[in-house]
Amino acid sequence: MVKQSLETPFFAMRAQHAAAPLLSCSRKFASRTGRAFTLVEFLVVISVVVILTSLLMPALSQARRAGDRLRCLNNMRQIGAGLITYADDSNNRIPQSSYINVPNGTTPQLNDSMCLTTKVSNGEARPDGLGLLLSRMGGYVGDERCLYCPSHHGEHDYERYTINYAHPSFAQRVFSNYQYRGDMDFSDAKVTKRMSDPFQSRVILLADGFRTREDFNHRTGSNRLKGDGSVDWWVDSHQNVLFGVPARITDDATPPMSVYLAAWKLIDMKPQQ
Repeated sequence: MVKQSLETPFFAMRAQHAAAPLLSCSRKFASRTGRAFTLVEFLVVISVVVILTSLLMPALSQARRAGDRLRCLNNMRQIGAGLITYADDSNNRIPQSSYINVPNGTTPQLNDSMCLTTKVSNGEARPDGLGLLLSRMGGYVGDERCLYCPSHHGEHDYERYTINYAHPSFAQRVFSNYQYRGDMDFSDAKVTKRMSDPFQSRVILLADGFRTREDFNHRTGSNRLKGDGSVDWWVDSHQNVLFGVPARITDDATPPMSVYLAAWKLIDMKPQQ
C-alpha cells in the first residue's frame, strides 16, 4: 500500500480546511479591535471630558488663588523684616516717602505711596519709601521681586521694571504692588503728625495696592503687614475698598486724599472672624 505524501493534493486540501476557521476568527477579531469610534461614542467622550473639566476648574482656580495669596503674605514678611532692619540702622525710623512726608502746606499724595522712587527730576528718579530697602540702598530685602504680588494683574508687574533694577539709577518712576503707609498718623485729615511708635501690632504699615482698581491684587481682601512684623489677611467681602478708589488715574486728575484716608480707615479695622 502506497502512503499518501504530504505534498499530495489530498493533504493540501485538508490543511486548507483546517486553517480556514482560524483565519476566519482572526479576521473577526481584527475587525472588532480595529473598529473606529462612531460619532455618537466620540460625542459622549467629549461630553464626559467637558463635565469633568467644569467640575475641576473652580477647585484648581481656588487652589491657585490661595497659593498666590500665601506667597503674597510671605512677601510682606520679607518686607517687614527689611523695615525692622532698616530701623535698627536708622535711629529707629522706618523709610520716609516723599509722597507722604511732605512740607507743611502741601497735600500728601497718598495714591502714590505704592511708588518706590521719587518723581523723575533731571532724567533720574531716586529710591523712595519702600525703595530705600532695595539692594542698591543697603539690601534690606534680598530680592526686589518680594515687592510684587503674584496675584497682580494690572500694569505694574515686575517685568515692566526689570530694566530699571539692572541699572544703577532709575530712569522712570517705579511702582511696587503694595501700598505703604510710612510713619505718618492717618487719624486726622491733615496727615501731618508722625506716629510716636510705628512698631505696634495695631499699626498697619503695608497693605495690598489700592492706588486704582487695576492695582488690586486680591479683590475681596488684603494682606496686611503690622508694625510688629506680623501679617494677616483682612476680608473685604463687599469690596468696599475696591469700589471706593478710582478705576484709573490720569495725569491731570489726582484723586482727593479723602479717598485713600477712607480706604486706610477700612483696612485698619480688625479682620472679620
